[in-house]
Amino acid sequence: MRKIISSKAMATLSCAIAGVALVGCTSVNSGRTFVRSSGPVTQAPPIFGVQQVNGNWRDSAGNFTAEFRDGQFQSIAPDTGQSVAVGTYRTFGTDSVAISFKTAAGTESSANCRYQSTVMSCQNPDGRSFTMLRT
Repeated sequence: MRKIISSKAMATLSCAIAGVALVGCTSVNSGRTFVRSSGPVTQAPPIFGVQQVNGNWRDSAGNFTAEFRDGQFQSIAPDTGQSVAVGTYRTFGTDSVAISFKTAAGTESSANCRYQSTVMSCQNPDGRSFTMLRT
């Protein structure tokens, strides 16, 4: 004669089997639980940092040259050799550079730029845009 398993016993058995299966998909490391994935392996995005921006740049219109170095920059007028602006910059996202600067006349401003390895396309808050080329 066959024994019939009650629905409560069946639910308990199902939960136990699911728990065992879940344990097979996780591992514990230093108190943290990681779930393993059977999906494709993806590479982490490259870190975009100030080091990639470091170097010498020039305004495509010929108004200034600039040296970017570890979060600081200075721009120089090529005809006079005088400072045009000094400031700081930081990177964010995968290709964005935020520049804050003070001009030689004492005006403070900023620009947001899209970075490529040899070109930065920038726009000031007032909508004026400029492009810098790596030299």
